[in-house]
Amino acid sequence: MASVVGAPYEIDDALLAKVTAIADRVTSMRASGALSPEFLARLRRFFKIKNIYNSNAIEGNLLDIGETRLVVEQGLTLTGKSLKDQAEARNLSEAIDFLEELAKDSSRPIIEADIRQLHFFVLKNIRDDDAGRYRAVAVEISGSQFKPPQPESVPSQMEEFCRWLEVATTPAIHGSFENPLVVAAAAHAWFVTVHPFIDGNGRVGRLLLNLLLMRSGYPIAIITKADRERYYDSLELSQSSDLTALTSLISECVEESLEEYEGRSSRAAST
Repeated sequence: MASVVGAPYEIDDALLAKVTAIADRVTSMRASGALSPEFLARLRRFFKIKNIYNSNAIEGNLLDIGETRLVVEQGLTLTGKSLKDQAEARNLSEAIDFLEELAKDSSRPIIEADIRQLHFFVLKNIRDDDAGRYRAVAVEISGSQFKPPQPESVPSQMEEFCRWLEVATTPAIHGSFENPLVVAAAAHAWFVTVHPFIDGNGRVGRLLLNLLLMRSGYPIAIITKADRERYYDSLELSQSSDLTALTSLISECVEESLEEYEGRSSRAAST
């Protein structure tokens, strides 16, 4: 097992070859123009609804992908559908817009205030008193043996996590810090382990995961509703410091995006 620089995680040595191969593929595609910043931005917009639908569905939101599109793109309020579910779709859309702005500014590291702001967007108009604020109560994760830290420990644990995150995303350092896929997986696992908010931790964690990938010029990783159980199992394994399963899942999601991007880039070049 190989240690993840500065983080309390290890990853199977065999997986390092895979994430290195993906990094080489991304570098090659960027050099050829297939993954230019402009092209990546267009495709992220194309996949925005899919991203919103799946991230919310993982958390139990009952809107289907068509309903999500109506709520987000047309601003409709759907009769007979949960107002909370519809607010979650609109909120995640706004959070992704903010994420895009954070991704554009690669001149500064990601800081604690950015995470709080992402959470504010996710929970506003749903739990306004908790939006952007760390929890003041103990919580349990349904179906998990893991017990998140007590509320009094959250500020210090978030401070420790954000110190690492700031180093990992500092422009002068992160290029040689660690493989971007591994950093993104570690950030996601560490954040959801602290579980700093009363609600919305999963959505913010997946936003943070994709923010780190985007800042490194990678396509986004969309963890689908169909992979929910595998995703939860990989997070459970990460509680024992083993990041292998989560990194493997995220790697597969990135490869799926790369294949889609390659296909769309080829079709665009032929027209």
